[in-house]
Amino acid sequence: MQNLGDKGMVALGEGCPSLKYLEIYDCPQITNVGLGSLARSCTVPETCNLSGCWVGDSGIIAIARGCPQLNRLSLTGLENLGYKGMVALGDGCPLLKDLEIWLPSNNKCRSWLLSQELHGNRNLQSFSLPLHYRSWSYYLDCKLS
Repeated sequence: MQNLGDKGMVALGEGCPSLKYLEIYDCPQITNVGLGSLARSCTVPETCNLSGCWVGDSGIIAIARGCPQLNRLSLTGLENLGYKGMVALGDGCPLLKDLEIWLPSNNKCRSWLLSQELHGNRNLQSFSLPLHYRSWSYYLDCKLS
């Protein structure tokens, strides 16, 4: 699905407004524009995998504002994800229980995650965060109670 882009996201949102499960990983042609359009049209996804898409804070903010039913989210490989997007997830997705994130080691958002800034989301039960940019073998798997 690497050819799916922003136009495809617009069509998906318009054609499937009741979509509950969305897996669009490894689609670098999907940007904040396409993700924002989808979030405005399709507001009920419960599970979403956006890994490998070219989205950043504004796309994640659109998801957080438009998809309050989200309970599982994977954001691995989003190098443009920052603090504002993560705060929006904590504030806008109260049902979020499972969050998987991979960020470069120099991403400022890493320290935010490790400082438990998700305290506003009482439903979050687990998140996975690799500790090393080049290695998937060093995972921090947190089970929150």
